[in-house]
Amino acid sequence: MNFLEVAPILGLGAAIIATMSAAAWRRNSDVSLGVTLAGVVGSLALIVYSASDTTVQSAGQSLFLIRDAAATTGWWIALLAAVPLAITGRAWIAKNGLDDFEEYQLLLLLSTFGVLVLASANHFATLFLGIEITSVALYGLVSFRFQRSESLIAGSKYLLLGAVSSAILLFGIALVYADTGSLSLSLSSAPSPTAAIGLLLILAAVSFKLALAPFHLWSPDVYADAPAPGTAILASIAKVGAAIVAWRLFCPLIPTSDPIHWGLLGLSVLSMVVGALYGLTQTRVRRILAGSSMVHLGTLLLALQQAYAPNSTTLLDLQAQAAQTVGLYLAAYVASGVCVYGGLSLLGTKTKEIEEISDLRGVFQRQPALALVIGVGLLSMMGMPFTAGFIGKLSVLTATIGQLPWGILLTVIAAAIVSAAFYLRILVALFQPSEKEADHELDAPGSTLVLVAVALLIVIGGVVPLPIGGPVPVAVVAAP
Repeated sequence: MNFLEVAPILGLGAAIIATMSAAAWRRNSDVSLGVTLAGVVGSLALIVYSASDTTVQSAGQSLFLIRDAAATTGWWIALLAAVPLAITGRAWIAKNGLDDFEEYQLLLLLSTFGVLVLASANHFATLFLGIEITSVALYGLVSFRFQRSESLIAGSKYLLLGAVSSAILLFGIALVYADTGSLSLSLSSAPSPTAAIGLLLILAAVSFKLALAPFHLWSPDVYADAPAPGTAILASIAKVGAAIVAWRLFCPLIPTSDPIHWGLLGLSVLSMVVGALYGLTQTRVRRILAGSSMVHLGTLLLALQQAYAPNSTTLLDLQAQAAQTVGLYLAAYVASGVCVYGGLSLLGTKTKEIEEISDLRGVFQRQPALALVIGVGLLSMMGMPFTAGFIGKLSVLTATIGQLPWGILLTVIAAAIVSAAFYLRILVALFQPSEKEADHELDAPGSTLVLVAVALLIVIGGVVPLPIGGPVPVAVVAAP
């Protein structure tokens, strides 16, 4: 692996240093936003430039990092999502009369940097480092509005439970290393009972980051009480790295290890059922969306079952196809989340955030563009035709229909139908007229325009599916 192959990660690291330096020199919201956007766009440009360089291999790898199509897909999704979230976050800070512009942009860049490291992790040390960089930034984002007790309590819950999940992750890594003598993520052979227990502990830690049931108990409180931009990052960008890690570590083991196969399948089905039922019982918008997140990430985990073919001679091809399915679903989910959470962050006032479904009444009257953006995001989450979310759900179902029992596939469909009920409750409220006069809301045409562009991409992705993922070379190189 040469310098160019990891240049996007290094470029974003340079942007973090530049943001800190700019804040130390002069605190200015325009400067901090400009440096952030320049760093993100620069990293995207480095992905394109390095991919066109003949010295960059299709699957370059070192002891700690790997650059393949799965890693590159994760980079693209995380960096593209960071652009609208940087802009809407600045508008939210201005709306609330805060002056922490630089801190927000820095935490956004740090969380994105951690996701980039996670997406290309080829070693348990890199995996742990990526998770901790992302988590530390998220702790700050969840507690960002520290003047409010709700935000501090949410941050404390997330910090304490995050520390527990990190301890579980380290214990799982220790068991795997004790059995295999290797810290490489490339574990293609059937694990022994000791290694299987370690891998299940690692799966539990990753499930915490993805908020999969039964490791989801923190998510409703954190989603509801964190500042809106923090929830947006937590529910979108932060999921990308963990999803790529789940594919890279567990997908090769599904055909050879029954504990891993059934553990992943159980987490997936349980998350979809619990998330759908939880969302149906809630009236607070972001608690409903926490249930929605469980359903979506359970469905995403189901895509890994595409590789379940123990007697197949094309196992590497199946794993590559699973990576393409994961990439497509991730892109649709993250884009939808940016529209919904980003739109919600622009609504409300300094003294009143959007909390209950009833708070959304009259939004179409006051902010028609934002109502349409949130509506497109919700329709995509619902999996309606002519949206990217429909293509994502369809790709998961068609990819796994031959590998899974019909009962599980019917559970997936039932969870999608139940989820549609709570999405429709939010949609109806968005376009209902309000009888009472609303408080003045901040007009942020630039932020709204960026979200409109994301919504258009969702519609375009539903009509002309984008080639996300590409052929994914699967590396099977053990690290000492």
